[in-house]
Amino acid sequence: MKNYIDFANLAQVYLEDSYVLAINERPDAVAFTLDLVLTQGTPATTRRRLTSSTATPTLC
Repeated sequence: MKNYIDFANLAQVYLEDSYVLAINERPDAVAFTLDLVLTQGTPATTRRRLTSSTATPTLC
């Protein structure tokens, strides 16, 4: 059995602190609604910081 972080689509997710909000079943599929915790370094979690020399937003 593989660990979930071995799957590319889940590599930037921390499931241990995430929540399943809903599970919807259909005859041909199962859909999950999730509240996911992203790992540090994920583009969505990168903070913008103003540098004093340029006063332009930079990605950290």
